[in-house]
Amino acid sequence: MGSKVVSLFDYHDVPLDIPTFTLDGEALTRELERLANAHATWEEGQSVSSGDMVICDLLSELPRYQRNQVRFIAGSGMFNRVIEDALIDARVGEKIEVTLPEGLVTVTVTSVVNRTVCPVDDEMVRDLCLEGVSTVDEYRRHLVSQQMAEHLASIRFNLVGEIERAVVEGSRFELEESDWERAASLELNRCAAIARQEGLDIKTMTPEQFAGRIPVRSYEELVAMTQETSWNSLRRFLLGRCYAATDGFTVSEKDYRAHIEEYAKAWHLTDEQAREAQPWELYCFTSHCIHAYDLWGAWVERRYYEINDPSSFY
Repeated sequence: MGSKVVSLFDYHDVPLDIPTFTLDGEALTRELERLANAHATWEEGQSVSSGDMVICDLLSELPRYQRNQVRFIAGSGMFNRVIEDALIDARVGEKIEVTLPEGLVTVTVTSVVNRTVCPVDDEMVRDLCLEGVSTVDEYRRHLVSQQMAEHLASIRFNLVGEIERAVVEGSRFELEESDWERAASLELNRCAAIARQEGLDIKTMTPEQFAGRIPVRSYEELVAMTQETSWNSLRRFLLGRCYAATDGFTVSEKDYRAHIEEYAKAWHLTDEQAREAQPWELYCFTSHCIHAYDLWGAWVERRYYEINDPSSFY
């Protein structure tokens, strides 16, 4: 391609309004409780506490509550919240009368299995087999890191978009119309190849055939959409190629073969069909576009963790 970047705006100079991370303490506690609950023990008991398994006989004129050997977890609300609450602190053999809106129920506790939950310890953490995580403190840091990563993921796309817009607007390009047309052709050819593999002709597909595949209703709409998006992708490609010239990024035949193998496996295609849908030229073009996006994303991540120091949440 003859198009090129004449002057490059440094993406490090793009001002970013990065939101402050707020730790969800309740979510952290729930995860620790989930781990502790997985190691809960059960043993025969004499009195009912929330979380215990209760076995009881029900006596009532109400058919639903005329039953023996009913099992439920006290306090779970899975059986009947009123009855469950009434049984807290009840002892084995005790009879309790419970008045429900629909009538009276006599409950006899026949057995209780107490549930014992111990505090999270290092052994529980090691059982998770998380790489680099073997203590409770390390597990807490792991959970904090997960929350921060999820928060970053939720804002990353928009921040990278801000960088791309600023870089494109601040840089100068020499763009050749033939390159723009070529970029559009690569995408149209990709769509056409995929359509052929499904037994369709991209130029004659109906709105119903486009539905669920591409957000257009006709080939003409597809061409118009591709021409618009290709203008932006051409500039992103040029920026990626410009970055690659200084940071050593390359597109190799080895990586391409691995991509084709993975693509063919994912879509149940032959190697030839995969290469038809993902030719080398398109792979090179897309790889440089992705390289630019990855660099901007890495910068967003770096700035995020500079502003939101993970150690301050441990």
